[in-house]
Amino acid sequence: MLAQELRYCIKNQETIQKLAERTYKRVLLGKDLGLVANSCDFILLEKKCAQYAEKEKILYRVLERDEIRILSEIDRYEIIEEVYRVRDGKLVLEKEYREEIDISDESEVIEDYIQDYDGGGTFIGAFDGEKPVGLSGICGNLIGENKDMIQLSSLWVSNKYRKKGIGRQLIFMLKEKAKQSGAKKLYVSATPSKNTVDFYRSVGFYLTTPVKELFEDEPKDIHMDMLI
Repeated sequence: MLAQELRYCIKNQETIQKLAERTYKRVLLGKDLGLVANSCDFILLEKKCAQYAEKEKILYRVLERDEIRILSEIDRYEIIEEVYRVRDGKLVLEKEYREEIDISDESEVIEDYIQDYDGGGTFIGAFDGEKPVGLSGICGNLIGENKDMIQLSSLWVSNKYRKKGIGRQLIFMLKEKAKQSGAKKLYVSATPSKNTVDFYRSVGFYLTTPVKELFEDEPKDIHMDMLI
Protein backbone atom coordinates (compact mmCIF):
# COMPACT_ATOMS: atom_id res chain seq x y z
CA MET A 1 0.00 0.00 0.00
CA LEU A 2 2.76 2.47 0.95
CA ALA A 3 4.67 1.65 -2.23
CA GLN A 4 1.55 2.38 -4.31
CA GLU A 5 1.02 5.69 -2.54
CA LEU A 6 4.67 6.65 -3.07
CA ARG A 7 4.42 5.88 -6.80
CA TYR A 8 1.24 7.96 -7.01
CA CYS A 9 2.90 10.91 -5.25
CA ILE A 10 5.96 10.75 -7.50
CA LYS A 11 3.84 10.51 -10.64
CA ASN A 12 1.59 13.42 -9.61
CA GLN A 13 4.04 15.56 -7.64
CA GLU A 14 3.56 18.67 -9.81
CA THR A 15 -0.24 18.56 -9.40
CA ILE A 16 0.07 17.88 -5.66
CA GLN A 17 2.46 20.78 -5.22
CA LYS A 18 0.19 23.18 -7.12
CA LEU A 19 -2.82 22.14 -5.03
CA ALA A 20 -0.79 22.51 -1.83
CA GLU A 21 0.36 26.00 -2.88
CA ARG A 22 -3.23 26.97 -3.69
CA THR A 23 -4.43 25.66 -0.31
CA TYR A 24 -1.67 27.56 1.51
CA LYS A 25 -2.64 30.81 -0.21
CA ARG A 26 -6.39 30.40 0.37
CA VAL A 27 -5.85 29.57 4.06
CA LEU A 28 -3.61 32.60 4.62
CA LEU A 29 -6.14 34.86 2.88
CA GLY A 30 -9.04 33.28 4.78
CA LYS A 31 -11.02 32.91 1.55
CA ASP A 32 -12.54 29.54 2.46
CA LEU A 33 -13.55 29.25 6.11
CA GLY A 34 -14.18 25.52 5.77
CA LEU A 35 -10.70 25.04 4.39
CA VAL A 36 -9.23 27.19 7.16
CA ALA A 37 -11.01 25.09 9.78
CA ASN A 38 -9.70 21.84 8.32
CA SER A 39 -6.13 22.98 7.63
CA CYS A 40 -3.16 23.19 9.92
CA ASP A 41 -2.05 26.55 11.31
CA PHE A 42 0.63 27.48 8.76
CA ILE A 43 1.88 30.40 10.85
CA LEU A 44 2.32 28.09 13.84
CA LEU A 45 4.04 25.56 11.59
CA GLU A 46 6.54 28.20 10.47
CA LYS A 47 7.20 29.12 14.11
CA LYS A 48 7.79 25.46 14.92
CA CYS A 49 10.27 25.30 12.05
CA ALA A 50 12.07 28.20 13.70
CA GLN A 51 12.13 26.32 17.01
CA TYR A 52 13.48 23.22 15.25
CA ALA A 53 16.23 25.32 13.74
CA GLU A 54 17.15 26.54 17.22
CA LYS A 55 17.45 22.95 18.40
CA GLU A 56 19.88 22.35 15.57
CA LYS A 57 22.03 25.03 17.23
CA ILE A 58 21.95 27.34 14.26
CA LEU A 59 21.92 30.91 15.52
CA TYR A 60 20.28 33.76 13.62
CA ARG A 61 20.83 37.47 14.07
CA VAL A 62 20.55 40.77 12.25
CA LEU A 63 23.88 41.74 10.71
CA GLU A 64 25.80 44.96 11.05
CA ARG A 65 27.00 46.71 7.90
CA ASP A 66 30.51 45.24 7.76
CA GLU A 67 29.26 41.75 8.61
CA ILE A 68 27.62 41.47 5.20
CA ARG A 69 31.09 40.47 3.98
CA ILE A 70 30.56 37.03 5.54
CA LEU A 71 29.10 36.14 2.14
CA SER A 72 32.66 35.32 1.08
CA GLU A 73 32.77 32.59 3.75
CA ILE A 74 29.62 30.80 2.60
CA ASP A 75 30.05 27.75 0.35
CA ARG A 76 27.79 28.54 -2.59
CA TYR A 77 28.65 25.47 -4.67
CA GLU A 78 25.73 23.94 -6.57
CA ILE A 79 25.27 21.50 -9.44
CA ILE A 80 22.44 22.63 -11.71
CA GLU A 81 20.80 20.05 -13.98
CA GLU A 82 17.44 21.68 -14.69
CA VAL A 83 16.21 25.25 -14.90
CA TYR A 84 12.78 26.84 -15.13
CA ARG A 85 11.73 29.11 -17.97
CA VAL A 86 8.49 31.06 -18.23
CA ARG A 87 6.56 29.98 -21.34
CA ASP A 88 3.12 31.47 -21.98
CA GLY A 89 2.85 32.52 -18.35
CA LYS A 90 3.73 29.09 -16.97
CA LEU A 91 6.86 27.57 -15.47
CA VAL A 92 8.46 24.98 -17.74
CA LEU A 93 11.45 22.80 -16.78
CA GLU A 94 14.33 22.53 -19.23
CA LYS A 95 17.55 20.55 -19.10
CA GLU A 96 20.63 22.68 -18.49
CA TYR A 97 23.75 21.38 -16.78
CA ARG A 98 26.34 23.56 -15.10
CA GLU A 99 28.28 23.88 -11.88
CA GLU A 100 27.94 27.03 -9.85
CA ILE A 101 31.22 27.15 -7.94
CA ASP A 102 31.38 30.78 -6.90
CA ILE A 103 30.24 34.28 -7.74
CA SER A 104 32.58 35.65 -10.39
CA ASP A 105 32.01 39.22 -9.21
CA GLU A 106 31.74 38.52 -5.47
CA SER A 107 33.22 41.83 -4.32
CA GLU A 108 30.77 43.71 -6.55
CA VAL A 109 27.83 41.71 -5.16
CA ILE A 110 28.91 42.46 -1.59
CA GLU A 111 29.17 46.17 -2.37
CA ASP A 112 25.66 46.05 -3.85
CA TYR A 113 24.40 44.48 -0.62
CA ILE A 114 26.13 47.16 1.43
CA GLN A 115 24.38 49.80 -0.70
CA ASP A 116 21.08 48.03 0.04
CA TYR A 117 21.94 48.17 3.75
CA ASP A 118 22.75 51.88 3.53
CA GLY A 119 19.39 52.39 1.82
CA GLY A 120 17.52 50.98 4.81
CA GLY A 121 17.80 47.27 4.04
CA THR A 122 18.06 44.48 6.60
CA PHE A 123 20.38 41.48 6.49
CA ILE A 124 20.22 38.37 8.66
CA GLY A 125 22.98 35.82 9.10
CA ALA A 126 22.83 32.16 10.14
CA PHE A 127 25.73 30.79 12.17
CA ASP A 128 26.88 27.37 13.27
CA GLY A 129 28.89 28.52 16.25
CA GLU A 130 31.17 31.18 14.81
CA LYS A 131 30.89 29.82 11.29
CA PRO A 132 28.62 31.73 8.85
CA VAL A 133 26.37 29.27 7.01
CA GLY A 134 23.63 31.52 5.64
CA LEU A 135 22.85 35.09 4.68
CA SER A 136 19.70 36.77 3.48
CA GLY A 137 18.49 40.33 3.08
CA ILE A 138 15.73 42.67 1.98
CA CYS A 139 15.94 46.12 0.44
CA GLY A 140 14.66 49.13 2.34
CA ASN A 141 12.30 50.63 -0.23
CA LEU A 142 8.79 49.63 -1.23
CA ILE A 143 8.40 48.64 -4.89
CA GLY A 144 5.67 47.68 -7.36
CA GLU A 145 2.79 49.55 -8.90
CA ASN A 146 1.10 49.86 -5.51
CA LYS A 147 4.34 50.33 -3.55
CA ASP A 148 3.37 47.41 -1.32
CA MET A 149 6.27 44.99 -1.91
CA ILE A 150 9.81 44.69 -0.59
CA GLN A 151 12.46 42.90 -2.60
CA LEU A 152 14.26 39.90 -1.18
CA SER A 153 17.72 40.89 -2.36
CA SER A 154 19.68 37.83 -1.26
CA LEU A 155 19.41 34.31 0.08
CA TRP A 156 22.46 32.08 0.43
CA VAL A 157 22.92 28.88 2.43
CA SER A 158 26.19 26.92 2.51
CA ASN A 159 26.15 23.73 0.47
CA LYS A 160 26.37 21.26 3.39
CA TYR A 161 23.70 23.11 5.38
CA ARG A 162 20.94 23.06 2.79
CA LYS A 163 17.62 21.26 3.34
CA LYS A 164 17.88 21.80 7.10
CA GLY A 165 15.28 24.59 7.38
CA ILE A 166 17.84 27.41 7.43
CA GLY A 167 16.60 29.12 4.27
CA ARG A 168 13.00 28.80 5.46
CA GLN A 169 13.88 30.38 8.80
CA LEU A 170 15.72 33.26 7.13
CA ILE A 171 12.65 33.92 4.97
CA PHE A 172 10.37 33.79 8.03
CA MET A 173 12.50 36.35 9.88
CA LEU A 174 12.70 38.68 6.90
CA LYS A 175 8.92 38.48 6.44
CA GLU A 176 8.55 39.96 9.90
CA LYS A 177 11.02 42.75 9.07
CA ALA A 178 9.19 43.48 5.81
CA LYS A 179 5.86 43.74 7.64
CA GLN A 180 7.37 46.30 9.97
CA SER A 181 8.25 48.38 6.90
CA GLY A 182 4.63 48.34 5.73
CA ALA A 183 5.01 45.76 2.97
CA LYS A 184 2.24 43.33 2.08
CA LYS A 185 4.37 41.12 -0.13
CA LEU A 186 7.92 39.88 -0.58
CA TYR A 187 9.25 39.98 -4.15
CA VAL A 188 12.12 37.87 -5.45
CA SER A 189 13.99 37.71 -8.72
CA ALA A 190 15.18 34.12 -8.40
CA THR A 191 17.96 32.23 -10.12
CA PRO A 192 16.04 29.85 -12.42
CA SER A 193 17.62 26.61 -11.14
CA LYS A 194 15.06 23.95 -10.20
CA ASN A 195 16.25 23.68 -6.60
CA THR A 196 16.06 27.44 -6.06
CA VAL A 197 12.64 27.96 -7.62
CA ASP A 198 11.18 24.87 -5.95
CA PHE A 199 12.38 26.17 -2.58
CA TYR A 200 10.73 29.55 -3.07
CA ARG A 201 7.50 27.90 -4.18
CA SER A 202 7.57 25.64 -1.11
CA VAL A 203 7.60 28.66 1.23
CA GLY A 204 4.73 30.42 -0.52
CA PHE A 205 6.09 32.34 -3.52
CA TYR A 206 4.07 32.44 -6.74
CA LEU A 207 4.90 33.47 -10.28
CA THR A 208 4.01 37.13 -10.68
CA THR A 209 4.02 39.98 -13.16
CA PRO A 210 7.61 41.25 -12.99
CA VAL A 211 8.52 44.70 -11.74
CA LYS A 212 9.73 46.36 -14.94
CA GLU A 213 13.13 47.62 -13.80
CA LEU A 214 13.96 44.36 -12.00
CA PHE A 215 12.96 42.30 -15.01
CA GLU A 216 15.17 44.45 -17.22
CA ASP A 217 18.08 43.75 -14.86
CA GLU A 218 17.45 39.98 -14.70
CA PRO A 219 15.27 38.85 -17.64
CA LYS A 220 16.22 35.17 -17.23
CA ASP A 221 15.33 35.07 -13.53
CA ILE A 222 12.00 33.75 -12.26
CA HIS A 223 10.08 36.67 -10.76
CA MET A 224 7.80 35.73 -7.88
CA ASP A 225 6.07 37.23 -4.88
CA MET A 226 4.41 36.01 -1.70
CA LEU A 227 1.85 37.42 0.71
CA ILE A 228 3.20 38.24 4.14
